[in-house]
Amino acid sequence: MKARSKGNLGLILLRIHTALARDKFAIGKWLFTILAAEAFILFILRLPGTLQFDNFAFFDTGANLTAQFLLSRGYRPTIDFDYHYGLLPLLLGRIWFSIFGLTPLACAATVPLLDIFIIWGFVRFATNIKMNLAGISIILLTAPLTVPSSFLNLAHGIEPAFLLHALAYQVGGDRRRALAFGTACVFVKPSMAYFLGLVLLVFIVSDCLRNRARLLRTFFAEAYPAVLVGIGIATILAAVFGWALLVRTLIPSEGRAMYRALGFGIFNGAGRSFLAPYDAPWSYYLANTAGPWIVYTIILVMAALVEMPKLLTSCRVAGQNDLTPQIVITCAVLHLSFIFLFFGNEFSWLYYFYVPVLGLAAAARLGVRWEILVVCLAFAIPLTKVDKRFIQHFALTRKASSAIAESSSIGLPAVSALPVESGFTYQLWFTTSPSAETAGLWAPPVERAEWMRVLAMTLGQRTAILEYYGCADLLFPQFIRPVTLFLVPGVSAADISRKISQLETSSMIVMPRWHRGLLSEFPAIGDLVRHDFVLAFQGTSFVVYTRRKKLNSIASKY
Repeated sequence: MKARSKGNLGLILLRIHTALARDKFAIGKWLFTILAAEAFILFILRLPGTLQFDNFAFFDTGANLTAQFLLSRGYRPTIDFDYHYGLLPLLLGRIWFSIFGLTPLACAATVPLLDIFIIWGFVRFATNIKMNLAGISIILLTAPLTVPSSFLNLAHGIEPAFLLHALAYQVGGDRRRALAFGTACVFVKPSMAYFLGLVLLVFIVSDCLRNRARLLRTFFAEAYPAVLVGIGIATILAAVFGWALLVRTLIPSEGRAMYRALGFGIFNGAGRSFLAPYDAPWSYYLANTAGPWIVYTIILVMAALVEMPKLLTSCRVAGQNDLTPQIVITCAVLHLSFIFLFFGNEFSWLYYFYVPVLGLAAAARLGVRWEILVVCLAFAIPLTKVDKRFIQHFALTRKASSAIAESSSIGLPAVSALPVESGFTYQLWFTTSPSAETAGLWAPPVERAEWMRVLAMTLGQRTAILEYYGCADLLFPQFIRPVTLFLVPGVSAADISRKISQLETSSMIVMPRWHRGLLSEFPAIGDLVRHDFVLAFQGTSFVVYTRRKKLNSIASKY
């Protein structure tokens, strides 16, 4: 009886697999529908976080608007202000914001548009590889982390759209279009696209060497679309920004310098707080994405190592045989390149999480054992939420003293390692609200009341915003317009000089309290503030400085 049941189950699974393999349209239609519905629901649930006041006024998201403002004033990226992405996002942003306005709402509206292209890339990848149920399950269950509900920079939304379609073309046997998409992506963000292009060129050259008589003709046939795309995009960008700026943005030297100055890297302080936070308990890896991320990495590398000998000894012709081993190895190379060469802080794992997901989805086609393993891995991400609640509940049921210690050691790393949960949870619908005082952005009542007091204190004064990044000085006309995009360790001397000049002509300074590290990280700015200004107001979220001679008049008003 048991054997008969097992046989029936195997027959059902075989029929499902056969149906999925034959009907590529059915796979694409249903996968697109489910992913689009999932992305739409998550976008709505996380909308207060996407439009959170702090995220635009004093965080990276607001830098999208500041960059466009600086460009409109004649500032040049990489020369007049530090900028470590490609020029293509700036050009596309200029077109978008010129149509819809330079506002946070217009910036947030790019998310669902880019999500459509990202989802389309997932769907094309799944249909081209004839993905089985295990591969589909890991894509669906990890979608909250691979299909963004928001992003810090337009480049973070455009890059995965290009790379996903490049990988989809590669697994479909069309390396020409894959290389063309990878080439276009270089102008978006000069990092991962270089490594994808290198891998594709290795495969192309390998195939060309099998037919030495027509080597150059075969190579040119594979590479010419990428050359045309590169020349076309480069010509347009050079016409808008100039050849000097184009070349500077294609060489990621500024980004690497800033990463070094900020201590970025998976084994440094910033990245290690995700991989292995100091004094974190073993339960950290059960309740956070760090645990599944590490397991995904290990399994993907193992799959690539298993398939490497087969790929090296095979004599397949491109486009005629199963390219699953090739895509597994490609994803492993890309993922390891990210880990060891341009991993940033504790949140940057999220930027390329789709790479190991796609690699494991492809590995599910390597055999039944891999398929079962990938199904188990697919549920690892949702289970972290269950594990987190269980661990927190267990900590709260212990003695009072041990509960406090346990919650601090488990809770804090968990929040820092899950940016999408800490800043974009549905609870913000109930704890925050938009208002005119916060430029239509969402903020909690306490912070909004404090910000209103800051606005009242600085009304009619020449007030500068001192911040790492953000666009508060664009959202509120009473502040001096911005002169820098970022003010973080590693920025150019020109950025620091312009900011000091702005502060020297200001009568008041507003600073978020969590940005006060600026005063020690930039001694010249810190000395200026301490020498010429005095603290006029210090709240929970903001501090206000005024020139010493103005303190008495301001104190009499408030």
